[in-house]
Amino acid sequence: MKQDDFLHMHSRRAKPFFLPVYSRRHFCSLATMSILVAACQSPAPVQIPATPTPRPTLKPISASNAHNLAQIGVLENMQDKVRGLCWSPDGSFLAVAPGEHIQIWQSASLKQVATLQGKTGSINGMAWSSDGISLAAAGDKGIVQIWQTTNWQTQRLLNWQTTSTHPRPELLSVAWSPTSKQLVAGNADGALLLWDTTNGRNLGLWEGPNQYVSSGGRYPYAVWGVAWSPDGQHIVSNRYDKYTFMWDTQSSKITHQLPPQDQPNGVAYSPDGQFVATSNDAGTVQIWDAQGKLVRVLTGHTDTGWAYPVMWSPDTSLLATARAYGLVQLWEVQNGQELVAIQGHNAGVFTGSWSPSGTIIATGSDDATVRLWGVTR
Repeated sequence: MKQDDFLHMHSRRAKPFFLPVYSRRHFCSLATMSILVAACQSPAPVQIPATPTPRPTLKPISASNAHNLAQIGVLENMQDKVRGLCWSPDGSFLAVAPGEHIQIWQSASLKQVATLQGKTGSINGMAWSSDGISLAAAGDKGIVQIWQTTNWQTQRLLNWQTTSTHPRPELLSVAWSPTSKQLVAGNADGALLLWDTTNGRNLGLWEGPNQYVSSGGRYPYAVWGVAWSPDGQHIVSNRYDKYTFMWDTQSSKITHQLPPQDQPNGVAYSPDGQFVATSNDAGTVQIWDAQGKLVRVLTGHTDTGWAYPVMWSPDTSLLATARAYGLVQLWEVQNGQELVAIQGHNAGVFTGSWSPSGTIIATGSDDATVRLWGVTR
């Protein structure tokens, strides 16, 4: 396959266009066709040699150069919606999850170097451990699959057994502890599941208050967002019936319950641990302090549908968000100013991540592409 078959470099911003917007609930109710079906035994990953590909020199994205943010690349051989995406801690690799498998891309060359066969079903969330050794994916079958990144082999399978009170198997979000020894996943019935990843032991199931408010759709109580604080002391999670919780990891108790918002979607701790960003179906983005006090509401372009991924810059000064119509926005955290809004994707954007170097924002969409954004001038 030639490079041009799956990578197109652009120096200009994509021209805006608009499609009929649907609620995220309807997006999530679409049936997903598997691309690759896992065999009973773990198959060997497909290794694809990487070759260097020249590209423009990228600058760290900042408030002063945000007006030059543009699409710098497209990864197009996904063949399915992309609901999981994350960078390795050193920024060397980008992991992308279209459907039921994972593609590993080398960031320097933008070449795909491996394909990992999944056992999780359709992948809904993905996270790279902070030590760089493990990559976790959570999916519809109630399984978290962990790969060892030194050889791309399956390291462990963590299973979620359904119960009468939690009959749905789907796992929708996942996050590592800062120590890389524990992992939390959010399920479709509003609960958090925790594991010790060193031995696979289940550490318990956490549930919020039992005052449920039906939000409709396929997953009315889904935990679409979960994040572990950088100091390891807290976990923030949401529940689709308007709740967002801050948990103490030692006591397993809720320390703060944030004011209700219209069907919350993404959550993310800032790299310095001082703030939490949340998004919702109303299209607004909230910034909270670590004690759960509302600091700022970002409201630009709410007419372009729900907001989902919330992506902090490495220095916490900027926040990137993306929406139902495919719009990508960049905000200055200190004053809440929208610095730039760029149209790129043809469908809703459900996942995204800022590279550790601060030079690339990657977004994944139901249009079966991953788009890369950066500043070259």
